[in-house]
Amino acid sequence: MDDKRPNVPEAGQWPDRLVVPALVAGAVLTTAGFLLAFLWAAPVNGAALSAPVLVGETMVTHQQLLSQKIFYFHMPVAIVSFVALAFGAYYGIRFLMTREQRFDTCSRVAMEIALLFVVLTMITGDLWTRFEWGVWWT
Repeated sequence: MDDKRPNVPEAGQWPDRLVVPALVAGAVLTTAGFLLAFLWAAPVNGAALSAPVLVGETMVTHQQLLSQKIFYFHMPVAIVSFVALAFGAYYGIRFLMTREQRFDTCSRVAMEIALLFVVLTMITGDLWTRFEWGVWWT
């Protein structure tokens, strides 16, 4: 019987080189989106000229109050968590195919980052339900 390895892409090819920059870009875009929403969006849209103005000069509606502001942070964090989970799954499959330790390490790092962002998503989602519904989500 022939003990040839299956035809598997070598480590260090273009998909492997994109993981860390993609995760860093996701974190940077999340932070930039958060800062943009609270610091620049309102003055650009003219909200500073009208009332009521709250938190970083972002205009809020009467009924939603602060619940809409949570989504400026909640949605980018949720998207980054899904991207990190996808990278973790990709590298987990690569590890199962090749048994190379570097893929297992990449998968573990991506899953740890995903865990952090999933927890932040759950916390901000819970805060939104408290503001919107008046009760904690259970």
